[in-house]
Amino acid sequence: MTLEGKGQLNGIGQHIDGKAFVSLAFEPTAMKSRRFGVTAVTKDGRELMAGGSWSDTGVRVEEFTFDLLLADAAKFIIGTRPVRTNEWKDVVLP
Repeated sequence: MTLEGKGQLNGIGQHIDGKAFVSLAFEPTAMKSRRFGVTAVTKDGRELMAGGSWSDTGVRVEEFTFDLLLADAAKFIIGTRPVRTNEWKDVVLP
């Protein structure tokens, strides 16, 4: 599956400890102002969020892990959101 940022879905699976995961590969330089996020929807309707990390250089493989058995997942929702930053100048720190 092709994703934003010249990315693609790398895989969906379950670790040996029973946690489901979604793995994405993308080019962070094509998405400097956006970040991926993944939500797992369980068979009973709960939505679980997972975090990931990101980098500004090279091809990035990012894994989103959930405290959920893969068999209990109804679906995964992959999306992006804008990254916002703030800058404070001339701040004196103690």
